[in-house]
Amino acid sequence: MIRNIDEPGKAPISMVSAIEGNITDDSPARPVVGVEESRQSTCSMVKQARSEHQASSGSSTLRMQHTSVRDLDPGLLGEIAERLRPTDLLSMLSTNRRLRFDTWLSPASRERCQRAIRVQAIWARLRGHEPGADRFAARMVPNMIQSLAPNFNYLTRADQKGLVALVQRLRDLDDRNSILIDIGPGLAGLEPDLQEDLVRFAEGLDQPGECASAVGALGKGVAGLAPNLQERLVSLAEGLDEPEHCASALVGVGAGVAGLDRGLQERLVTLAEGIDEPEYCALALWGFGEGLAGLKRDLQERLVRLAERLEDQEHCAAAVEGLAAGVAGLDRELQQCLVSLAEGLEDQEDRASAVQGLAAGVAGLERDLQERLVKLAEGLNQVHGAFALQGFGTGLGGLALDLQERLVKLAEGLDQVHGAFALGDLGTGVGGLARELQERLVKLAEGLEDQKHRGTALIGLGAGVAGLARDLQRRLVRLAEELDQPGDRVAALQGFGEGLAGLEVDLQRRLVVLADRIQGPHRANALQALGRGVAELKGELQGRIAALADGLAQPDHRASALAALLPRR
Repeated sequence: MIRNIDEPGKAPISMVSAIEGNITDDSPARPVVGVEESRQSTCSMVKQARSEHQASSGSSTLRMQHTSVRDLDPGLLGEIAERLRPTDLLSMLSTNRRLRFDTWLSPASRERCQRAIRVQAIWARLRGHEPGADRFAARMVPNMIQSLAPNFNYLTRADQKGLVALVQRLRDLDDRNSILIDIGPGLAGLEPDLQEDLVRFAEGLDQPGECASAVGALGKGVAGLAPNLQERLVSLAEGLDEPEHCASALVGVGAGVAGLDRGLQERLVTLAEGIDEPEYCALALWGFGEGLAGLKRDLQERLVRLAERLEDQEHCAAAVEGLAAGVAGLDRELQQCLVSLAEGLEDQEDRASAVQGLAAGVAGLERDLQERLVKLAEGLNQVHGAFALQGFGTGLGGLALDLQERLVKLAEGLDQVHGAFALGDLGTGVGGLARELQERLVKLAEGLEDQKHRGTALIGLGAGVAGLARDLQRRLVRLAEELDQPGDRVAALQGFGEGLAGLEVDLQRRLVVLADRIQGPHRANALQALGRGVAELKGELQGRIAALADGLAQPDHRASALAALLPRR
């Protein structure tokens, strides 16, 4: 059902809602989340906050005077709200309708409350009526857990428990790994005892390969765990004997290494140094890239030196590509080491892989290192040049005008197949280019004869559309509207879903209409693509996308489209 949640002083927020009633009115209504499970938490917070409030004010006359949340001082209510889990706060509001949350909720608590409403509403539509873990298993579409991960803190404890129970009972290794990989980044949002349940589950796996996969999957969220749980995951990784298993674990834990204390970081770096098979050593280094900037200089240097010792160029290229994710967080000497490694690669495929990785952080390099990377890309053939160009997208705005122009010229020199392929990622940075160069990339997309290639190009250019002048935005939207095949339209909408917030309402509306016109299984993919930017749309358009998603006939298609409406950060 589509409805508006009216917050005093603000425009209505439109969403898919299974919640009956408005949390800001004074009418009685039933709870929107599990009140029984949150009542104890709320009561304990009230007692603690009241005690601290009395102690700080020196007052003893208020002790046990209040018998209802409605009677509490607004300042005390605000303190309670800051400490409550979002679902507990939402429950308190829904069962105490006379609380005017505009008078005592801080902006941060109000935002948490609105997000909880949105997550609970969409989740209610997704889960159906199945109890416990079955509510997840009944609609296990590919993107559902991944979409839920940033929102675990906005689920009730019962739902969090059901998610963990699903992992524990799955016997299919691929299914379990897939879910654990999606859960990993959201670990911090789970209750502490449920986090421990997952770590204990990994510890109980008998097969080293299964244990390694679980550690790697959970490792991406290791920063959100308590120190004792972090240490247990690191110990699990250290206990793996086979290089392949050790590397598999480090791919995940290495990505989260920045959130660990110095001692655990050093243990992981030492673990990587002890892998004696070059192929798996390179894989382990690849995993450290995301967390590289969070390491002290001496640990960063040890990882870079480890890459330099790899004799096989394919392994070296893989290590450079992975470590490059953190290149902007290195000092100049270590940055230069990685660029030099890329320059020393003889095979074009290896060099292209290294350049693509380094190019993503090009904005964090000094001018001479940037130019060396651009020169490397210019020396590649059509196939590998297009591959290398893809990496420069996010960093285009950090380059000087002459270097930007050299990259645009390089894209213009590619044939249509590889030009479209390059624009599919290079285009994400189009907003950081000078106006003349922006127009040249838009014109390049318009000149593609094959509609499939236009759709591919719009994946990138659509994502970067927010930084373009309005006339160029209109040209790109028109290009999408002229696509005939549903699959090509979906490709274009994948890009525009990322850039929706930067478009004016009339262009946003045209894209929603475009999605509405797509029929068959592609319709769900189109709505899923637009769902990425739905939070930035006006209420009318939010409601329209939500209604279209909720109206899909196939349960799995409907679930995928609805899951895409969940907040992403």
